[in-house]
Parts: sequence; C-alpha cells; structure tokens
Amino acid sequence: MLEAKKFNEIFNALRKRERPISVNIPLPADILHIYNNIGDIEINGDFKFMSYENAIKTNTILHNDFKELGEHFWVFAENGQGDIWLIDIKDILIPSRVYFYDHDIEDYSDQNMLDMNITLEEWFVLGDLISQSYEYDYRDDNYSLKETFQRKVLVEMEKISTGLSEIYPFSL
Repeated sequence: MLEAKKFNEIFNALRKRERPISVNIPLPADILHIYNNIGDIEINGDFKFMSYENAIKTNTILHNDFKELGEHFWVFAENGQGDIWLIDIKDILIPSRVYFYDHDIEDYSDQNMLDMNITLEEWFVLGDLISQSYEYDYRDDNYSLKETFQRKVLVEMEKISTGLSEIYPFSL
C-alpha cells in the first residue's frame, strides 16, 4: 500500500553496520545514531544516504573547494546526478533540518539551499514513500506514475510535512 511509513519501521529494515564507528566532529544526535547503525544506503535514485566515511570525504572536498558553502551545512546524501541533501549542524541539540541543493544553480551559497521543512527522520520517510511509488502496479505502460497514485503520493507527502508536496524538488 502506498503510504508514508514510520521512521522506525524503515530504519529497522535497513542493513545494519557490524560495529559502530568513531565520529570526530560534533554532529546532531539523530545523524550520529544513523551513522553508527548504517552505511551507504540507496533508498531510491534520488535518496542515496552516504556513510559517515563517504560524508566526511564529500564534506571535506566541498568545504575546501567551495568556500561559499556555509560550514554549518553537512552533506549527508546525494541523488547521483550532482544534487545533494544537507542538514544544518549549527545547533547540534535539535533534530537535523534537511535542505536540498540543485547542482544546476552552480552556487553553493546558503540562499540557494532549499529548506525542505523536514527532519532527517522525515527525509527517510519521504525517500521510502517515493521508492514505493516506483512499484510496477502504480505505473502506466510508459512507466509514469498513474494520476490516482500521484495524488496519493502528494497527500502522503503532506502527512509528512505541510507544504512538502509543493516544494519537493523532483517531478513524480
């Protein structure tokens, strides 16, 4: 059934690390918990979560090469086409707030980060919902999402966070 699942249901189904990792930088508790439990995970093509090891490499390169990228932004995922998902790590005591950056903008400044108005846990819920929408039964002969199911996905997005369906950066 096409519906937004609970984060714990999604998280518990993911392949787990064999042992926790050592994190050397201050990060919010929610992402630390995820890093200690999972590595690289592709929820779907637009939601590719990076392991801590890969996130360190990516963030080091981006922060060195693009000084305009605020130090408070931490890249935690990508879509494989140059777009990235980030969290704001300014205040590590609150749940991570997710941002999206479209690589076509070509300017990593803070004002070009799209505030998705979701938490990291909600990002996993959104990724899983979008992944569900790729099931064959929801697609027509051209592999486009049938209109009925498109409306269902939009309704489910709104259950995750009000306004999410309007700012979601990809077409269904």
